[in-house]
Parts: sequence; structure tokens; C-alpha cells
Amino acid sequence: MNEISQDLFILGIPVDTPIGKCHFLKMKDYNEYAAYLDLIKMSKNEIVYRYSQLNKSGELNNLIEEMKKLPLFDIVNQLPNFNEAYSEVFKKVFQNDTVFELIDRNNFNSIRKLFLEMHCLKEEKISPNPEVQRRIEQSKRLKQQEQEPLEVYDMISSIATFAGISYKEIAEMTLYQMYMTFYRISCFKDYDTAILFATVSPEAGKNIKHWSSHVDLFEEESHALSDEQVKNLKRLFQD
Repeated sequence: MNEISQDLFILGIPVDTPIGKCHFLKMKDYNEYAAYLDLIKMSKNEIVYRYSQLNKSGELNNLIEEMKKLPLFDIVNQLPNFNEAYSEVFKKVFQNDTVFELIDRNNFNSIRKLFLEMHCLKEEKISPNPEVQRRIEQSKRLKQQEQEPLEVYDMISSIATFAGISYKEIAEMTLYQMYMTFYRISCFKDYDTAILFATVSPEAGKNIKHWSSHVDLFEEESHALSDEQVKNLKRLFQD
């Protein structure tokens, strides 16, 4: 599958692929699909690592060693929970109950990559060394304690406040649209603040970034949907 431009993702228009049009999940859909998204965003390395964490008594040794030899596509097809996640989500976004039958080793990675990009999902970086990975996770937990977390519901309330968009309208937005709107508002407010400081100190106005400058949602990890934010989305849109 050819590389697909992200330029029109902001409009929420379904994307043409060799197996049909891929639609965006809307914010209101995340309650139903959040648990599945947690699985779909997992790389092969993360799956192996998570199963290794569960392997306290060694009963999963054979499964883990087998998974290390397989591509992600085969792992997804062999593990029922992952197979269900991909099947149910792809049924929804392709609006085709049998679409998973059209996915094979040749197109799986490109279709999955497109889906992750459309929904601002990013794989966790996993070290092949379990001890190194444990230290990475400890470091992440420490950083989370030190920094005030930016949750999805904070973004939603900010959009409602500054853009005058109702919560009902936000529920109809795609996650990509929600993120882009939030970061555009953030750029606008930063620009206003910078202009204000520039009136006091000309030096402060030399490197002002215009509020309409390009926003790359995939440039920084903080722009992608974290595991915790996926869980919060599920709680947020519960009936």
C-alpha cells in the first residue's frame, strides 16, 4: 500500500485503502473500543514483554519462545484476545464484517500503521532487555509523578471553553480532530502571551512562532494517545 498523506485527516474523511475505505472512530466510540485499542497499539516486542511479566512460574515459556520467532500478524491470529480486538475494530472502521479475511502478511503492517496514525495511537518503545525495560518503566513513573498530567478530558473541556464547541459536538469529532483543535488553541494562546511579552521586551519578540504554524501530532510522544489516556477515554464516554 502506498504511503498515505495525513494532510486531510483533520477533515475526518474516510481513507481509501486496497481493502476498502477506512473510517475514523469518533470520540463517542471509544467507550466500546478502548480495551481493543490497547491491544492493537501493542508491538510484537511489547506483547512478548507483557507475557513475560505474567510468566511467574514458567508455564508460558514455550508460548513466549514461539512468539519471539513469529511476525506480529501471526501472533495476532494465534492469540484469541488480539484476534478479537483487530477483528472487531476493523469491522467498525471498514464497515465490513468480513474485512479481516482480506488482511494478510503482505498488507497487515501497512493497514495497521494507517489505523494507528488515523487514531493518534503510538507503540510503546520496548527494550529487548527486560531489566532495561523495567528501569525505563520506573523512570516513566517518576516523570509522571513530577509532571502534572494532561488528560484527554482536560483537552475536551479546554476545547469547549475556548472554541465554543459543545460536548455533544466534541463527541462527534475524531480523536485526530480533537487533538489538532486542542493544540491549535494552545498555539493561539502561546502566541497571544508571546506578543504581550514582546510589548515589554523587544528581545522576547524575536522568536515568536505564529499561531497558525504547522502542528505535527506525531512529532512528540506526548501528542500520541498513551495507555492511561485510552483507559480514561473509556471511562469518559460511559453512559
